[in-house]
Amino acid sequence: MSKIQLSFFSQALEMNTSLTVLVPDDLKKNEQLRPFYVLHGYNGDHQDWTRLTAIERYLRNRRVCVIMPSGFNAYYTDHVVGLQYYTYFTKELVPFIENLFPVQKEAYILGLSMGGYGALKFALSNPKKFVKAVSLSGVMNPDFIRAIPWMAHRLPQFDLMFGKKTTGKNDLRHLVEKNLKSNRMPELLLTCGDKDFLIEDNRSFEQFLKEKQVPHTFIFDDGEHNWDYWDRGIQKALPWLFDENNTLG
Repeated sequence: MSKIQLSFFSQALEMNTSLTVLVPDDLKKNEQLRPFYVLHGYNGDHQDWTRLTAIERYLRNRRVCVIMPSGFNAYYTDHVVGLQYYTYFTKELVPFIENLFPVQKEAYILGLSMGGYGALKFALSNPKKFVKAVSLSGVMNPDFIRAIPWMAHRLPQFDLMFGKKTTGKNDLRHLVEKNLKSNRMPELLLTCGDKDFLIEDNRSFEQFLKEKQVPHTFIFDDGEHNWDYWDRGIQKALPWLFDENNTLG
């Protein structure tokens, strides 16, 4: 695949932003590629997936445009005070990609950790656009992070992002219930390793989806919160995303 490094100015963020894009080397005339947004986690950037996994090799035989933006530590949301990242992503980045590359309207999205939260947030907020979403070791409830003693140093930042409690458009459970009322739900695949510090957060969200009778696939398997797990996770997710023969687990 061809790898393209891009930078453009965001009005919403009031700064230059960077992203990495992968497209097939043999792009055909009038071909429309599936847009596939891939999100990094906290402390990461747009280069993480190409540096730390073999994503380019895994996708080499698929007709896809892979978009990997820098999400800073913004939790892919519009902050109460600070960055307006959700607006940047939905109102600027997606149209930018659609104007620059030959992509279809319906997109897939995947993310890890903070990016898992972002992937579900974007898909549940825009189910007509993001029709399939994957979370690898995702944060299902930012308030779960607030309660972890060794995460206490992030509390002031979380208050600026979400306020004192995560509610409304930033609450994945609220978004699920809103979609149930409108009868529009993206397809969901979620994974978490059994040694991950987010395992209970994920188990709680799985129970919520079951209680609400939301169709989904959840994989709890062996692993920790690290790139070894996420590299394996994306290999499992790709056949599910692209409707290929695959036995998950």
